[in-house]
This record gives sequence, C-alpha cells and structure tokens, in this order.
Amino acid sequence: MKRMLFKIPLYMVLLLAGHMLVNQVITPMPVPDLARVRAVADRAPDLLFFGDSTNKWIDAADQDQRSIDQFLSEALPSVTTGVIQHEAFHLGAYADVVDYLADRKALPDVLILPINPRSFSPMWYRKPAWQFEVFSYAMAAGTERRFNLWVRPLGVFKALRLRKVSAAEFGKTPVYDGSKVIGRVSDINDYRRHIAADGTFSSKYKKQYLSYIYLYELTADHPLLKDLHRCLRRTRDAGSRVVAYLPPIDIETAVEWYGEDIRPRIRANLAVIKEIVKSYGVNVRDLTFALSSEHFTWNPVPNEHLKDVGRRYVAAQIADALRRSAR
Repeated sequence: MKRMLFKIPLYMVLLLAGHMLVNQVITPMPVPDLARVRAVADRAPDLLFFGDSTNKWIDAADQDQRSIDQFLSEALPSVTTGVIQHEAFHLGAYADVVDYLADRKALPDVLILPINPRSFSPMWYRKPAWQFEVFSYAMAAGTERRFNLWVRPLGVFKALRLRKVSAAEFGKTPVYDGSKVIGRVSDINDYRRHIAADGTFSSKYKKQYLSYIYLYELTADHPLLKDLHRCLRRTRDAGSRVVAYLPPIDIETAVEWYGEDIRPRIRANLAVIKEIVKSYGVNVRDLTFALSSEHFTWNPVPNEHLKDVGRRYVAAQIADALRRSAR
C-alpha cells in the first residue's frame, strides 16, 4: 500500500512532465492572444486604443460603419494607431496588456483608456465568459514558450484556476441598489424571462435592471479599481500619456425607467473613478450624459452601443482631449 501511495505522485509528476514535453517540444501550440498583442506592439504605433464592443458595434441603419478608433484615425491623420479590443474587455484586460508592454519597454506614447461604468457591475465583471483568464495568463507568461511550458499543463491538471467564476457562483452574486440587496443575478440577468406578452417590461423589472447595471455602490476595494491603479501606475512610470474617457450611456432611457434620481446615483460612482484617475495626473473626458436616446442602438435592454453619429462624436471628443492634454 505504501509503495502504491508513493507511485501515485510519481506518476503525476511524470505525466505532467510528459504533457510539458508535448506542448513545448513535440507539438508547440500557438497562443493567439499573445500573437495579437505582439503584432500591435511590433508596429510601434504612436497611440494604443483600447476598446470593448462599444468601439465597433454598428446599427443596421448606419450610413457609416466605421468604429470609434477609425473615426479617431481620420481626425488624427499624422498619428499611427494600434487597436486592442474585444467584446466585454475591461480594466483587468487593459492592465494586463499594459503590464506586458511595459515589461518590454514597448508602451506607446499615448493610450486611450475607456472606463465603462457598466463594467463594474456584477453583470459584467462577474460574468464567467468575461473573466478572460487565459488572456491574463498569456500576458503574464509573455511568450509562447513559457505559456506552453507552464500554463497549458498546469491548466490541464487544475493547478491554475482557468475559471475564476462558475455559472453557479455568478447566479448567486447579489445585486444591489446602492447598499440594499434587491436580488441575485439569477433573478435579473436573463431579461427574456421578464418580457411580457406585449413585449414590454414591468416597471419593477426596469428599475431592477438599471440597478443591476449602474447602481452598484462603487468602493475602493472593487477589483477593477485595483486594475485601474495598476494600469495608470505602469503608464505613469513608463512616461506614457493616458487619455481616459467615460463612454456615453442612454441616460434618457435610464431616467424613464428608473426616475430622475438615477443621475446623482450614477455620478456618485463616476466620482470615485475620476478621483483615482486624476490622482495620477490624468484628466477624464466624461461623456456619460452627453448623448440623447436616438444616438444609441440596443434591444430590448439599454447598453452603451452607439449609432454612427454617436461613434463619430466620441472619436471627436477623444481627439479634442488628446490635443488639450498635449498643451
């Protein structure tokens, strides 16, 4: 029995070593996340544009289907631009990229940093599919060699947690309206369950949904605020200039669904973000309440996706903020 107990960990070590050998020497696997970021870094752009789905989302009726970064490039023809974007990217992913580039002394002169208020809500930062664990490990590994040598094998043997939040954990996450718990994610997240026969939502659910995405109580211990510090600290130390902006939200619909007091509630959370950003000497272009409902494209629940006129407006604001920060 003792010999068997001794052999089990030995077999595990040999199996792990064999898996490393296969990944590293016999069939080395590509790491698309690394390749994508490195391709941008290799071009050494003047400006790095971070983005989530609000950057490139288009409306079916758009006459101009360009993304925000493409409108920005038009406004700044002498500036070369690199883009790193993905649906639901957030400050954690941006900070991982900043770390990767800073470690290689490859940060560009300017970074455009969107700070989406909804990204701090449980529907975004707690969603299992939007944790970007593999992306984070790829940035930390830094090379395909290290990723294949350590991350893949350790992931197979569950020594690395490749799923930070399970579906069950996500569903149990409390939803707040300020400091008051109004339910769990599983109660509110799937809006399809709440659509009435006439295609509308109840007044109660409209308020719950707005609380879910915007009315959390933002405090200093929020994980994404820690990522914001990390991002701004590394860029400051590297001498890069950051242009941060808060993207527009459909405030008219928010007021219609929740009531006028949603404005100061959202502003309170924005103030927490702004205070951190400004502590690093970075100004924030606040576009949160800048656009009316007709500039947005969403169905059937509000988000920050913009029509072409809205995307062009955001690009013009970023360009203006960039020019002013250079003075």
